[in-house]
Amino acid sequence: MAKPPTRQVPSDDCTVDIDGVEYHLHEGEWVKVVSSFAVGSLRIMRRMTELQSQMDALEDDEQIRKVILMDDTVGELVDVLQRRIVEWNWTDDLGNPLPEPFHNPAAFQSLRLEELMYLALIVRGESPGEQKNGSAPSPISSSATKQPKSQASSSGGRSRSRA
Repeated sequence: MAKPPTRQVPSDDCTVDIDGVEYHLHEGEWVKVVSSFAVGSLRIMRRMTELQSQMDALEDDEQIRKVILMDDTVGELVDVLQRRIVEWNWTDDLGNPLPEPFHNPAAFQSLRLEELMYLALIVRGESPGEQKNGSAPSPISSSATKQPKSQASSSGGRSRSRA
């Protein structure tokens, strides 16, 4: 093959904690990502690793500080993501399909910070699901990538609630 293939990554492990309840936002959904990594993206990925450590040090109730930390780099991250994520079947909180992500920065505007951080892990090949399949452990840990504390949703399905 002349070009590297895309990877389809299940998004079942994309979680967010809202008021002490863990939600699986994209259970049964997936993301297709370009497998190669551009040198021009290294700086923002390094910055995201540093930001993740800073965000992990904050308490859950310090959401505004998380937003402030991310403010300067969200645009750069979305720029990388919209070039690397070629397709997804992600839906919003009501189950409506999100716009196609490839070369479409607007598709990322309705996502939570945790979802963006999760996508950064996927781009790096370090999502929790990929780690379980034999990839090296990630130096990043995130509330967006923590394993479920409990099955907080009594429905057993996907729980959705935008903060």
